[in-house]
Amino acid sequence: MSYRELTQREATVLRTLTRGLLPHYVRMLRKSGVRYRDMAAALNCTESTVASIAAQGRPVVARQRVPVGFAGYLRQLRDEQDPDLNAVLAAAVERGWTYAALGEALGVSPQAARTRAVRGSSTQRSRGEYIPTPTTGAHDD
Repeated sequence: MSYRELTQREATVLRTLTRGLLPHYVRMLRKSGVRYRDMAAALNCTESTVASIAAQGRPVVARQRVPVGFAGYLRQLRDEQDPDLNAVLAAAVERGWTYAALGEALGVSPQAARTRAVRGSSTQRSRGEYIPTPTTGAHDD
């Protein structure tokens, strides 16, 4: 890895970031070639402290992909304006699907998928269709 100097702006951002965002920014700077030593000087701490900051943060979660068949079923319910769509979404969330994956399958935002699922959780009229178990990666069916 070739190293580069920490810019004045990057040093300012390092000093002003909140605790939750700092680990992500430190990792980003490290990937761009900034040494822990330079970040430590900007933060007025040791290199080992910067390394431990970089190790903090939540783990990266693999992205879920709704199987093609299930995504088609959700879109069919949406196109038919079937009132059971909300209940099916609520059941899918209970099964472990993320709002982002369900929203992507429907062509809407995760927030819109969440709104529909919350509405469906109060009715729970799902017709008992098979809802697949969430997995990560692409699926053909």
